[in-house]
Amino acid sequence: MIQKCKRSRDTRHFNELKTGKLHSLLEYVQNDDTLDLDFRENSFTLYYRGGEILKVENIGESFEWRNLNEEYLHGDKLDCNAEQFEEYLPKAKHLIDKHIYIATKIHLGEKEIQQLVVKENNYSPFSNDTDFFIVDMEYAEGNSRFDLIALRWDSNVDARKSNNVSLAIIEVKQGIKSIMSSSVSPGLRKHQRDFNAFVEKKRKAKKNTLEAFCDDMLKIFKQKCELGLIKANDKINNITQEFDLQLTTPHLDFICLLANFKDNSRALDRELIGMEECKFISSSYMGYGLYANHVFTIHPKYPNMNTIYKDSERQRQQDLYYHQKHLGNSGIFGLAKNEGYWNFMDEHGNVTKTVSKCKFILKSEDSICNLYPDIRDTSIKYFKQQDISWWRQEEDGYYPSGHLTSSQNHCLNHLFALRTNPSAVKQII
Repeated sequence: MIQKCKRSRDTRHFNELKTGKLHSLLEYVQNDDTLDLDFRENSFTLYYRGGEILKVENIGESFEWRNLNEEYLHGDKLDCNAEQFEEYLPKAKHLIDKHIYIATKIHLGEKEIQQLVVKENNYSPFSNDTDFFIVDMEYAEGNSRFDLIALRWDSNVDARKSNNVSLAIIEVKQGIKSIMSSSVSPGLRKHQRDFNAFVEKKRKAKKNTLEAFCDDMLKIFKQKCELGLIKANDKINNITQEFDLQLTTPHLDFICLLANFKDNSRALDRELIGMEECKFISSSYMGYGLYANHVFTIHPKYPNMNTIYKDSERQRQQDLYYHQKHLGNSGIFGLAKNEGYWNFMDEHGNVTKTVSKCKFILKSEDSICNLYPDIRDTSIKYFKQQDISWWRQEEDGYYPSGHLTSSQNHCLNHLFALRTNPSAVKQII
């Protein structure tokens, strides 16, 4: 089933930002990537470093401008109003900077990370390459609170042509303590339950309000594109309210983003007890760009048997494959075409038969290519020092077998590097 998003009602503040009295503020935000603008029902909010720096609310025929909350002031005073935003914003930014520095117990750490995620995926120079755009930050409805609402639109050519998208709610947690449930802090377990309750409540409503929620998110996405708050490519930059995005049967993914998390801690294993299987997203090297192939699932019954290693190993193997293909005849695929030989021996080690021109066997002089490049020299040296025999050593000498499916070679390729990594060895045990 394909559900086409319907056009929702226009809001006054959107029109005023686009062409009206608030357009100069929009231009200010477009030229300042430290600010993020998010829509609410009858208002919009500007965030700086995760803090609410300015809010504009639609009250009847007028707009009400709201300054920083008292919690950011610490006895200081602002001598200008938010409506004079060109003078107000630099001063308000300084007060938020000061608040972050002097406050002993604040939550802007995670919120600042949320805003960095928005920046990297919505309007950085690399946002066209990511697979997610952030529709809303700090979404609240009743008792439900969500850090980020993201629209997945994969960056490959086919996906961008199809206009098919999906939605996800992302929970951002920083450090070990933040993921653990306690009487004073909601951990991942509570956030997952809140998410499930939110979705279930909307599905059970007389009119399926989950569809309406999804439609609203698509509308906000298009509004942000139209206002230049999401920048990626010509297609996305020219999206209008009439642009037709298609959403598969309303479904929301729940994804956890763990920042600065100590990976060898048992905190996540403990928190997963009693949870349903849960999706997580890892970084692409360093940074906060979000990519679909970095989303993985952890099953609570087998928390350590997740796909992080499998995904990274799969990527490593793909890189090796394409590198070898690029090498042509000098790579392992080219060498295999040379067709090595295979000796069959009796129990006394005498050759009974020789089979030549086997495409799955490297010639003896090429057999070292059967080992992953990073371990070739060290493994050969290690085997000699420890007087360890290679399989069929009587034929190949102190070298690996040229057989491409040799179990000994595969064990080395997967495990040899771990011998110097005590932490990894302990995890395997």
